[in-house]
Amino acid sequence: MMSALAMNDFKFFRDTDGAPRAAANDPSLSNLATFLESDIQDNRHVCINILGDIISTRKGEKPYEFIGNGWILSYSPEFAAIACHAAENDDVTPLPPEKIALALKDWLEFID
Repeated sequence: MMSALAMNDFKFFRDTDGAPRAAANDPSLSNLATFLESDIQDNRHVCINILGDIISTRKGEKPYEFIGNGWILSYSPEFAAIACHAAENDDVTPLPPEKIALALKDWLEFID
């Protein structure tokens, strides 16, 4: 049985195998959706740690960096971005920092 939850920028659901999935309502957030489902998955501990670390990052400090299985998340209150390890062209996707924090909060609520 597939369950779904519509959040601010995403639709979260479980596939037929029960794995958590994310679909971005805005195409510019599709890499962030992939990051959530591939690097955080169902792991509450990882999600809580990342969320705590980005919330505690203060302006002017060195950006927080999370290196996951497939993605690298760089976060500061002024700038945030994700990049895929597998991308040959080293494309970095800049994202509004508040979108990352909200996505992590919503993902945690979904997988909890």
